[in-house]
Amino acid sequence: MIEQTGARADGAAAEPTRSGEGPQPYPLTPLQHGMLFQSLRAPGSGVDVEQVVCTLREAVDEDGMRRAWTTAVSRHDVLRTRFAWTGMPEPMQVVQAEAAPDLAVHDLAGPGFGGGLERWLEEDRARGFDLARDPAMRLALFRRATDEWVLVWTFHHVILDGASVAHVLREVFALYDQDADAELPARRPFRDHVAWLRERGSAEDEAFWTEWLRGVSAAEPLRGARALARDPAAEPPSGVREMRLSLPATAALRAFEQEQGVWLSTVVQAAWALLMGRCTNRRDVVFGAVRGGRATGMDGAEGMVGMLINTVPVRVLLRDDARVIDWLDELGDRLSALAEHEHAALSDVARWSGIAPGAVLFDTILDYQPRPFDAELGGAWTARELRVLRRTGFPLAMAVTGETPLRLRLDYDAEHFDAVSAERMLERFATLLERIAEDPDQRLGDVDPLPPRSAACCCTRGTSPRRGSPPPAPICWWRSRRRGRRTRSPSPAAGSA
Repeated sequence: MIEQTGARADGAAAEPTRSGEGPQPYPLTPLQHGMLFQSLRAPGSGVDVEQVVCTLREAVDEDGMRRAWTTAVSRHDVLRTRFAWTGMPEPMQVVQAEAAPDLAVHDLAGPGFGGGLERWLEEDRARGFDLARDPAMRLALFRRATDEWVLVWTFHHVILDGASVAHVLREVFALYDQDADAELPARRPFRDHVAWLRERGSAEDEAFWTEWLRGVSAAEPLRGARALARDPAAEPPSGVREMRLSLPATAALRAFEQEQGVWLSTVVQAAWALLMGRCTNRRDVVFGAVRGGRATGMDGAEGMVGMLINTVPVRVLLRDDARVIDWLDELGDRLSALAEHEHAALSDVARWSGIAPGAVLFDTILDYQPRPFDAELGGAWTARELRVLRRTGFPLAMAVTGETPLRLRLDYDAEHFDAVSAERMLERFATLLERIAEDPDQRLGDVDPLPPRSAACCCTRGTSPRRGSPPPAPICWWRSRRRGRRTRSPSPAAGSA
């Protein structure tokens, strides 16, 4: 819960309303509430501050770019939103009636940029946002040459998820490329989603999550494989490693998906659970999964601009004697059942699980995207490059994008992991994906890129490994193994962090 102290990052009080503000304030989603709390608890950490970095190999019309963003900001309340909590029963989102986008223009060859763009990006992330005072986004345009520019869109994750970023970018560049002739779609406001969430009953969610997590224990502190402590002067607080699966391996996974009737998203989550289990010697694994929240949401949710995602616990039991395909079928059924309950607040889920107050259910997260969001942009984006910089606040965050070839990205906390251990973990995750697809009838215990008791494990838990303990009994409502031809159940809703 947010403490009702009225303190802002700069020590001033956050007023609930001001002159020139727009529609009636409205509450936050549970995930937004958690992000706001994290921002207040660790100002300047860069956690949940995201940067979309667009390389534009073209001459840029600065005025045209500003007009395009001004129109986009005027269309979407979330881009004009600040947060207020002082003297209120709960934090609220306050929409400004008007907010001109903050677009700064710089020349990378000019004074003050001796450290280059990457240094500026680091400083910009650390700058963060005063969420009580201003809308949580800003823009910067950098000139490298007459026909090469870089647009940096910095925003706080509390206002936007990945699908919304794609919606906004598509609108901005439609306006920029076509100017006033662009036709933009009508979109339901994000406040409708918040109202829909608050109207949902919780009884069915409570029954589901209580059973899903029966007997689970809280996550133990995750310790990485750093040989030496991080040097703050030489290494940033977080890092990222990326790789692409080979084309043959990607093709094998696609063939496995079609032939075995198992969604690729299920295989990805299974591989992550297996890696976490192998690295920590646990057979009952819980990790956080990012859920999109749109396919199972209200009418019009697919086109909304806002923060619709949620992160929920996925529990996977590792039974060495199970056939891989039977294990995947069971996991797929469970993930399909989870979809109806993916909107539940994580704080409620933790309470229903029975873990101690203040304990956490998971400390790693996985986000699977069927397609990269920039693939949906089209048009002139074939000549534009885009990358996203972020820091999640979790020790490990794996993102998998289902393009060809498959793209893997591991964000890690540099206090726990160094680049070498993160690279090793990423490679082993890729190997597990390949191993799973090799033989659906193999034993789960044989799907492992690591030799037994390898001294080079990627991570450990805060307590001794649980050696020799029997696997937990299956949850009673798991479906029995399918017989005969397998049919694919609806795809679990993908996330869009």
